[in-house]
Amino acid sequence: LTATSGGDNGTSWNDAFTDLQSALGILNACPDAADKIYVAEGTYKPTGTTNREISFNIPTDVEVYGGFPSGGDIFANRDWEIYETILSGDIGVQNDSTDNSYHVVSTLNVSDSTLVEGFIITNGNADGSNLHGYGGGWLNIANSDHSNPRLNKCHFYLNHALIRGGGMYNQALDVFQCSPTISNTLFEKNISKYGGAVNNTTTNGGMSQPLIEHC
Repeated sequence: LTATSGGDNGTSWNDAFTDLQSALGILNACPDAADKIYVAEGTYKPTGTTNREISFNIPTDVEVYGGFPSGGDIFANRDWEIYETILSGDIGVQNDSTDNSYHVVSTLNVSDSTLVEGFIITNGNADGSNLHGYGGGWLNIANSDHSNPRLNKCHFYLNHALIRGGGMYNQALDVFQCSPTISNTLFEKNISKYGGAVNNTTTNGGMSQPLIEHC
């Protein structure tokens, strides 16, 4: 999909969605529709409204790749450093963090076949109550199954959480694992009371042990 123009059905670059949330919504509703999303450079926001509770909810078993040039290209020509693909929580008044999304990205009970690669994740502000005080950049929860997504070649920048996990928060409940693999990723200027970059929490015997490598 592309941030500029497209036919809004996702069948090709010429007919790309212009909204990442639309593509994710189709996959959440119809899990067999596709297993990969290619995203061209640009800035994408979870919502066009001011609803701070909306995030980019990544379905299980889906691979989402940023770093394609504007208008799209073959996979071999993608470059996440040159073609910056930004997921931003700055949904309200620009440069005013008080009305930003609580979480830019969220995952719930997703498998280790779930991959997010080549994105800048920025301007999440989890300053609310309950879970809205956790995981400004990314909220990852395992409460009825394991939740072990893979993150590669990402940049968590300027995210905030009031309580835990400014960049990313992983919470494992009961007997489940919440242990993502995070590789080749930069955490920069993320702030929280506990775990500015990443915070991992377990409840009732759950396990949260991310593998973090080359970060």
